[in-house]
Amino acid sequence: MNKLDSVIGFFSPEAALRRVQARRALEIAAAYEAAKPSRLRKNPGDNRSGDLVLEGSVEALRGQARHLEQNHDFAFGILTTLVNNIVGPRGIDVEFQPKTWDGDIHEGLASQMNDAHKEWARRPECTRQFSWGKSQRLLCNTWLRDGETLLRHLQGTVPGLKHRTQVPYTIECLEPDFLPVDYNDPSKR
Repeated sequence: MNKLDSVIGFFSPEAALRRVQARRALEIAAAYEAAKPSRLRKNPGDNRSGDLVLEGSVEALRGQARHLEQNHDFAFGILTTLVNNIVGPRGIDVEFQPKTWDGDIHEGLASQMNDAHKEWARRPECTRQFSWGKSQRLLCNTWLRDGETLLRHLQGTVPGLKHRTQVPYTIECLEPDFLPVDYNDPSKR
């Protein structure tokens, strides 16, 4: 405490405490130097968004990330650990709990919904190769490795597609390579 804080503390201890706390907070904020340029950390000259910075090099970065995943155990292990921590070994599951007008759980409807979801989750995607949990793991891995992933919702009657369950809903997992990264004209926004 400085002399002024001591005088203020004599008349109002709470005000003096607030002044000391505010000063300490400013000292901590001033000590945080990660945002300050130095000889080790130059001030970034490019303040564009991440999408604009990577505009021309997305394909090269994806290729490097895929190469690392396929050929280096550390990269594969890191991706697997991240997927395990985000989605889990069996995926993220749901349990339906519809409520009646009274606020109680409608047991009959909940049971029907859970059964329909369980049947749908066995083969929810259009190739019918993966379960819901495996599809989630695949999508999460693609998202972490490539930076994005695509999921297409196929609902109701879709030409050329037969839904395999009573639930008329199928998903289509797509690689981000289907996004045209060079289809960008700033003059047309």
